[in-house]
Amino acid sequence: MFIYFFRTIPSMIFEPVGIITLIWAVMAFFFFRKKNKTLFWMFAGGVIFMAGWRTLCHQVMLSARYAAFLIYPTLIFCACFSLKSPFFFRWLFKKLKWDFPHRNLLLKLIPVIVLAGLTAGFLCKTFRIDPYSNYRIKAADYYLKHRQGEGRIYIAMFEYKRICWYINRKISEVKVINADDETVPALSYVSKIVKELKNVPGEHYVFFFLNKGDVLPTSDSMKLSPDHGSWQIAARYYTTKHKKREFIVARYKPAAAKK
Repeated sequence: MFIYFFRTIPSMIFEPVGIITLIWAVMAFFFFRKKNKTLFWMFAGGVIFMAGWRTLCHQVMLSARYAAFLIYPTLIFCACFSLKSPFFFRWLFKKLKWDFPHRNLLLKLIPVIVLAGLTAGFLCKTFRIDPYSNYRIKAADYYLKHRQGEGRIYIAMFEYKRICWYINRKISEVKVINADDETVPALSYVSKIVKELKNVPGEHYVFFFLNKGDVLPTSDSMKLSPDHGSWQIAARYYTTKHKKREFIVARYKPAAAKK
């Protein structure tokens, strides 16, 4: 829950903006809560309720669309930070006893600097083409081109809806991997899936994430004997340019299917 609140939500609304939003939330509490108490607590209470409700229910509502409402308080917080930040820095300079030439000019330019920085960041994010963002489509295309016959499909929890859409399957037709793939090593839950499928005929596919440094689930690492059947890492796709995470498409055909 804390990982979702402090990492996932800020990433949904662009990290620099998320940081400014948190900074303004702290500044507003200390500098403005004594003025217009009713308005302050109505607005603050609404934001706290929305963020709390979304965080508590994050396991049920996996789509980022449910966090879209955060755009509104985010824009308001960023605007307030841009306009009111000179008051904060004036107070800070006074406390630190910093008196230097052109101090007033700098204070006047701070909102312009903040706004220019946010605008540049948004433009770069909007027009930047991420060559790794289509890993889901590539994984789905591989499955559609190479699937043979019937079999079960296991998909990582945070991707199963989109993968189902790309491979033209109903959600009820796939198995969701109920594991936090950011903290749980893939080897542990993939091994359990293979054991479940040992005596299930068919050609089965597993879509899962592999974090950098984690052991790749192979026949050797899972200690599969020949009577388990054929396990193959069919395709691997990096999810970001940092190459710290891969989306894996694995194919498993148990020995029982060959009989």
